[in-house]
Amino acid sequence: MVSQGMTNGIPPRRLRAVGILCAAIIALYLFVVLARPLTDHGMIVFGDLFLVLVPMFATVLALLGWRRAAGTPRSGSLLLALALFSYGIGQTAWCYYELYAGEPPFPSLADVGYVASVLFLLVGIAVLVPGRLRRVLTGLDGALIASSLLYVSWALVLGPIVREGAGSPLEWSLLLLYPVADVATVGIALMVLARAGTAQRGPLLTVVLGALGLAIADSVFAYLAHQDQYQAGGLADLGWVVGFVLVGYGIWWKGPETGCAGPAEEAAEPAGARLRVGGEQAERFSLLRLVLPYTPLAVGMVTTLVLTLRDWTLDPVLYLMAMGVVVLVVARQLAAIRDNLKLNRRLGSTVAQLRERERQLEYLAFHDPLTGLANRALFHQQASHALARQDRRGTAVAVLYIDLDGFKAVNDRLGHAAGDALLLLVAERLRGCVRSTDVLARLGGDEFAVIMEPIRDEREASIVADRVVRVVADPFHLDNGVARVTASVGIAIRAVGDGDGDALLRRADAAMYAAKAGGKSRSVLAPV
Repeated sequence: MVSQGMTNGIPPRRLRAVGILCAAIIALYLFVVLARPLTDHGMIVFGDLFLVLVPMFATVLALLGWRRAAGTPRSGSLLLALALFSYGIGQTAWCYYELYAGEPPFPSLADVGYVASVLFLLVGIAVLVPGRLRRVLTGLDGALIASSLLYVSWALVLGPIVREGAGSPLEWSLLLLYPVADVATVGIALMVLARAGTAQRGPLLTVVLGALGLAIADSVFAYLAHQDQYQAGGLADLGWVVGFVLVGYGIWWKGPETGCAGPAEEAAEPAGARLRVGGEQAERFSLLRLVLPYTPLAVGMVTTLVLTLRDWTLDPVLYLMAMGVVVLVVARQLAAIRDNLKLNRRLGSTVAQLRERERQLEYLAFHDPLTGLANRALFHQQASHALARQDRRGTAVAVLYIDLDGFKAVNDRLGHAAGDALLLLVAERLRGCVRSTDVLARLGGDEFAVIMEPIRDEREASIVADRVVRVVADPFHLDNGVARVTASVGIAIRAVGDGDGDALLRRADAAMYAAKAGGKSRSVLAPV
């Protein structure tokens, strides 16, 4: 368990200290970029080296978070740490090209690190979702987003480039991979955030904002490089700096929790350990999960419609891509259906458990915990019902008040455990004395009561009372000795409309004391 005053296992002071350090790194970069205290070449060197050191610093933070993490999402933390490290390696190669080997080629060894970073980031965020089926569903969402974007990119940009023979297949594949993977990563990150539990929403929001910063930086770099205006050490690199720091800090912050929780997992936990958000907020996140994967698909459908109406033909590559997207949609829907079925099973199990718990609580509220007999509350409730039926039908009702004689002596001689065992045996014998329609209750201590309804006359009640006196008088064989007690029984018969249940019980109680006064181990009928 996380101690009070800790955030995901991290003391607040340490959380603030690391947060201040991360903010200081971002502020340092921003200050140097805006103040430009170095020469142009010095700013390039500063920018290149900064983009090596920052992802390495973020890698250390992510690895520390991975060491403290628990559960399957721990692998997501490791993959994100590898994403940060891979970018650092790619940036190291870029520094070599730019600072020592002249103009960096494209593609280059640096792209190996960059591509690995993008892929690790994409998969790592998806793996943060707990539960195999949920990870599959999130992965399919990401694949659907990426495929739809690839479809649109091919239709509008990449297809014409390939048909014109511009660039090698490796060049245009890399040009396409970065923006598509970035948008898919942000989409999956938003899906993960939508499934996050309350305790994990802060760390995961930090990771999502970091992924968004990286995606923006990639887009700005692609635009500036296309315009031949990119230069390291400028404001354009701020998105990478912020992105790496936020991803590393978010993974370190996420710590020992088991990731985020969807509705199915919430239902499986004790009805409350998972997602706890207000109705409007939960509705917004549910809408986000529903709409986000299909938004790029809708754009692709509109693009297809426009192209088809314009040329009345469809590129064979687009046709194959469309078939692949359809397969992903079907797979995604099947996974969602299975997820919903799993959720329904868990909800059904939870409802059954709650009903069983409610039944247990109701039983405990109206039954004696030692003997299992009705308690005083249930006795009074059943007495009220019996008297109401008597007033409607005109039948007779009797109450027997039973008190054990000599019970205190057994407790004193053999102990309270023996006394409890004796009460259990007395309860069993009393069950054998009454009818199945009668209500037998333990009122407390060594006092019992019986509601007999209906009865023909007072003689029927006296027969049961005498049977009680007789069976209780037999010795009780306990583990640590033999106990002998007797029973004094008071009998009260109620006439139609003659007082309530409390009055009837008081008359039976008075008759029971009369039995004790008369020598005990007997029954006495209260006067009408």
